[in-house]
Amino acid sequence: MLVLEVKPGSPAEKAGLQEGDVIVEIDGAKVRGLGDVTEKIGLEPERTFQVKVIREGEGKQMVMGVTSVADERGE
Repeated sequence: MLVLEVKPGSPAEKAGLQEGDVIVEIDGAKVRGLGDVTEKIGLEPERTFQVKVIREGEGKQMVMGVTSVADERGE
């Protein structure tokens, strides 16, 4: 899945994701599209995920922590 935008302060930015990255795996599970990403993260909020991306032709591993929207707003 191609990353089109990374919002400032988001879990994606904190993990090091950049526009143009291609997410290929989350916790070892292949990612074919946005549905795979939202399903994986939506089923297990409030945890950390191992994310594999392709950036400029090279594979990179990163860790992304996900929080609820309320937590990000300080609620």
